[in-house]
Amino acid sequence: MSIPSTDRLPTISVIVAFHNDAEFVPHAVAALRALDYPRLDIVLVDDGSTDGTADLLDDATRDLAGARLLRNDTNRGVAASRNRALADATGEFVWFADSDDRWDPSILRALVAALGERPDAGVAVCSASIVTPDGVSTGAVDPVGSRVVHDREAAVREFLLGHITGYLWTKLVRRDLASEFPLQRSLSDMAFIAGALSASSTVVHTPERLYSYVQRGGSITTGRAVDLDDLALAASDVLAQLADAPSALLTAFRYRFAVVPCHTQWARRREPRRDEVAGLEVRVRVRDIPSILAHDRRTAVKALWIALTGALFPPTYRALTRGRRRG
Repeated sequence: MSIPSTDRLPTISVIVAFHNDAEFVPHAVAALRALDYPRLDIVLVDDGSTDGTADLLDDATRDLAGARLLRNDTNRGVAASRNRALADATGEFVWFADSDDRWDPSILRALVAALGERPDAGVAVCSASIVTPDGVSTGAVDPVGSRVVHDREAAVREFLLGHITGYLWTKLVRRDLASEFPLQRSLSDMAFIAGALSASSTVVHTPERLYSYVQRGGSITTGRAVDLDDLALAASDVLAQLADAPSALLTAFRYRFAVVPCHTQWARRREPRRDEVAGLEVRVRVRDIPSILAHDRRTAVKALWIALTGALFPPTYRALTRGRRRG
């Protein structure tokens, strides 16, 4: 994998939003400073913090080359903060990181190198580790065995099947393919990545694990804290953007990403089931299962379980997963 000479490297806008993250600012700034990439446009956003984050960032940007700080007077949310940073970004590519995560200093060089000599490539994808706060690895994001070059159709398929995720931090995206984030509390990155993949002629996926997502208690996208309205809105955004994909793939995505998770979350929370969430139909229909089975056997089995057990699904699900959740 060849790395272009410095004079041919594109400028990358690195975007990090902060809200009441004072405990993470020193590490995040040190990690940004350590990035082994010579052409950086670093855009930091303080989203109405009240814990001293803004002052820490203000001090940090004074000696962080290529960095500037944008301040929101009030807490507007991560999506609005990212939109503001995007509007201010000047790089040919954009890359997003989260303030409380960790990344390899070589991540940007490696992603640019993955693009190689492909001027038609609009997105480069690497892999990431999911780790506990003390550094124990519990899984992977966007894993792939070897370098893969996808055309648009293949990249959209991989995304709809969950083999390429909606997480931002494993993706380097050409800025002219970047769309605004929908203004919702969580999962706004799904629509952003769907739009970038569908707009890119070529997507390059490289196997290096270059980012560590630190999974902390109280995440807004996992466990009991997941917002089902945001989940449904994100699914609807993706389905609208990728409407020209094969219908069976769209059905498989809707069930994997939204329908089955809604039913399992209701079971965990002992909440009544609904036919619709935020305008998205989440009723399980047996007639959909053959289409899902052609692409995603695991999701098809879960959907069939929900359909066949009916009112018995919630207690059955709780009984079968109780030990796993405690573990």
